[in-house]
Amino acid sequence: MIAKILITLAVIGGAYLVLKARAERMHRIQSEQAEQTQSVQSDMRLAAYLFIFVMLAFSAGWLYFEWRDNYREVTVRVINTQNGESVSYQARFGDVEARSFRTLDGRTITVADTDRIELGAE
Repeated sequence: MIAKILITLAVIGGAYLVLKARAERMHRIQSEQAEQTQSVQSDMRLAAYLFIFVMLAFSAGWLYFEWRDNYREVTVRVINTQNGESVSYQARFGDVEARSFRTLDGRTITVADTDRIELGAE
């Protein structure tokens, strides 16, 4: 009778040790997975910040080059197609539109449909 009780207690103790070892192993695996998840999350966060930085740098560069081109001074030649007479003006590139432009001294010139506009670099 005592042998049966001791065997039962030994089986229960062995089962307890096995379950405890399994629980520790599962806890260790979960903590490793959590570390890997945190590592992946930190990598994704770094990639997102890098993407935002690249986009901001690209946007700033694009805005700078647009600004620089719009403030570049150009020579605008208005040529009368009927008699070949031409008149030259100085203007900023950003102030030249389809049929009109604003000169450096503030005058707004509107060109007739029969006239032709040529832009030349300063």
